[in-house]
Amino acid sequence: MNYSSIYQKLIKAYSLFPKYFLDGYGLWPIQVYVEVTYRCNLECEFCQFGGQRAPTDNELSADELREGLREVGRGAIISFTGGEPFVKRGFMGLLEGVSTRNRTHIFTNGTFITDDVAGRLVKLGARNIFDKGLVLIGVSLEGLEETHNTIVKRADAFQRTISALRSLVRHKRGKGKKFPLIEIKAVISEKNINEIYPLSLLAKEVGADIFNPMTMSTIPHESRTLDTYPSIFNPPPPVRGVETGLLKEQLDRIRNESNGIQIRTTPQGISFEEILRYYENRFSLKGYTCYFPWHGLGVSARGDVLVCPYIKIGNLREGGLRELFNNQKAREFRRRLKRHRIFPGCLGCCNLIR
Repeated sequence: MNYSSIYQKLIKAYSLFPKYFLDGYGLWPIQVYVEVTYRCNLECEFCQFGGQRAPTDNELSADELREGLREVGRGAIISFTGGEPFVKRGFMGLLEGVSTRNRTHIFTNGTFITDDVAGRLVKLGARNIFDKGLVLIGVSLEGLEETHNTIVKRADAFQRTISALRSLVRHKRGKGKKFPLIEIKAVISEKNINEIYPLSLLAKEVGADIFNPMTMSTIPHESRTLDTYPSIFNPPPPVRGVETGLLKEQLDRIRNESNGIQIRTTPQGISFEEILRYYENRFSLKGYTCYFPWHGLGVSARGDVLVCPYIKIGNLREGGLRELFNNQKAREFRRRLKRHRIFPGCLGCCNLIR
């Protein structure tokens, strides 16, 4: 089952009515992204948050996040990311609590997932894609061992992540569970360009369900730690180029030599041809749009509530999600997005869809 395709159709259908008939209002969100912290035990070269150096002052506690998320409807999926979520004190308890009433999803580098933690995560697995519980674990793997450790600047990172993946798969098989699905995510860069296809083989070998070659976003996310949000009318900086001939060869091998694992791309559904154009800085936003402000919300580690990476509509310490979701600033931005359809700053955003 192609869950990415299903998700795109669902959010588009859910967003169309409020977009065209509710004059800036959105229905209650069905997708909430929560950045629980900007700290991380790794130092990925492309990360804009700073890894171990990221400031933690003024971050919401796990208890504050749990309380704020009580307003999210039970039908919504809540995605936890960072930084590295497992660096956050109390994160496992937060995840377990939220998973009793919502579908949940986590992005992690996997290095904190011991065999015991893997068992607890699998225990949270949803019975089906529509049920409460943990539905997806996205694990970052930026290359084969030497490349991955170089990119994340930690000598034992690869082995710890592979051990985590094997533990998750073993517990899933032991309990006969389909969920949580396990997704291996790799950001394409000049350092791993010749390892994208081998990574897809490794994903199958360890038992992952999905392999996701991701484009490198240059949208200035460091704004979340600086409390200054850039203009959506300015395009993000150009992506660092790669040898696109080699990248094409890698992507063609994934396409032509099916190895029994589902392939997903980020942004949602971007084609291999568009990935090549993206790394040549020739990618066109024509034909793309964004529905996220009508169906989703983001919550930063400092409590900022966002309807777009560029647009802060308030802070959890100043009001609840239900109060903020359709406030004046949110409605004005939805009207503006409806008029423009897309903005220069949207280039590379993972929420783009056709």
